[in-house]
Amino acid sequence: GGSPLNDVALSSITMERVSGVTFSHLVTSRLLLRSHLRRLVRSLHGIHSQKPPEGSPAASESKVSIKELCANYASKVSKRIAKHAGLYSSLGDDSGIDTKKMAKVVLDFMEEFEANERP
Repeated sequence: GGSPLNDVALSSITMERVSGVTFSHLVTSRLLLRSHLRRLVRSLHGIHSQKPPEGSPAASESKVSIKELCANYASKVSKRIAKHAGLYSSLGDDSGIDTKKMAKVVLDFMEEFEANERP
């Protein structure tokens, strides 16, 4: 007999690092626009709702909803803000950016996106 794992098909996702300007750089340079954030959330939704090949094990998995996507990332952003509050405050002081207000804007945006967007 073979290993039970040999009989189980596994789903996988391949991510790739893309060269370019980071959102952190855009934020600290005061260049992050609402349209950029909207594009980021739409791209994340696209990644999370990618349709797998018909008949693959992943094809039977449930799809992520806008609500689940926003709740997932809002939770991660909230935790990151809490964990690194001192760093963000220091960066804000150095650059003249109100990081507490920025965090609120990002979280409010996710709530608005969830409430108003259609996939």
